[in-house]
Amino acid sequence: MLVEQQQEIRLDSYVTDDANTSKKRKADDLADYSLDKLVSGYVNEVGLINPVQNFKDMLARRDIDLVDKAISLMKQRIVQLVNDSLKDQFYQKALECVVVVGLSKNQNHWYSGELRDYYESKNRDDFWQLIVTIRSD
Repeated sequence: MLVEQQQEIRLDSYVTDDANTSKKRKADDLADYSLDKLVSGYVNEVGLINPVQNFKDMLARRDIDLVDKAISLMKQRIVQLVNDSLKDQFYQKALECVVVVGLSKNQNHWYSGELRDYYESKNRDDFWQLIVTIRSD
């Protein structure tokens, strides 16, 4: 019976001593990167799972201006979250979205216009009342 020994394979074991310092420096430079940071650079949509982060990522893009698109998509997500909510199941997430979109590009009129028309004195008046409570704080 042959018993195999497992050895730890390390990248620095393949580096010669004279190049060791430059390799470590390059590895330290890459420490600031993460998969989240790399992926967030290409966000083009506001999804349902993490709409606030998607929105912020779209606003942070420097290669293309996505501000108007991000605001429009966030408004759609808010309506979708509220309408798809069983009782107040998604209200908290929708409220977080309302706060974020309200802070961007002077969207405060949206509260008293479209959003108010959607929900005040209708099926989801309880959501509108939460918004009124937040705005009065």
